[in-house]
Amino acid sequence: MKTLTTRLVIALALFGEESFTAKSADTNWISTARDAGRFVIRWNENGVLEKSDSPQGTWQIVTGALSPYCIEASGKAAFYRVRNLFALTVTKLGNGIGVVRSDPDGILCGENCSALFPGGTVVTVTATASSGSRFARWEGDASGTDACEITIDGSKNVIATFDLAPPPVGLVNDDSEDGPGVGWADSRGRLRAVVAAV
Repeated sequence: MKTLTTRLVIALALFGEESFTAKSADTNWISTARDAGRFVIRWNENGVLEKSDSPQGTWQIVTGALSPYCIEASGKAAFYRVRNLFALTVTKLGNGIGVVRSDPDGILCGENCSALFPGGTVVTVTATASSGSRFARWEGDASGTDACEITIDGSKNVIATFDLAPPPVGLVNDDSEDGPGVGWADSRGRLRAVVAAV
């Protein structure tokens, strides 16, 4: 069953006194009322209020809108909807070190490993390993080893595993080409060939 990501679409046309209609998929979750010439929207869980000039238009988040939210008479049609907010949580595992970032912003793990995003948002998570570490894999609601897109249609949990990077293969003796004990080392640090100093 698909999770509902938009709980309410309100068609608001304030031409006179009685011109407000509302449709709600869950009246226990959200409600509307008239109060002294204004309309009040209330929602009972994490949600974000958006506004548009038409149902098919571009929806913009109403900055700072909190429940209860009062809509003043404007004399022209406007449309509002409330979208659920869901948590995306990142857990880091492994003996390596690294950072996970999200686009849109919200997660910088390291510091902030959980954030709320509106339902329907596509969030890209990217893992960057620190020096001496490597990113191994995604698990949970993400997979693979590259940047991963996650559609927010409910709470999501992502596991990022960072491992220690294998030692580099190359010249030993500070990568110098002369001096005693010069040679090539394999990934386990064993000398494969040694050139005596002249």
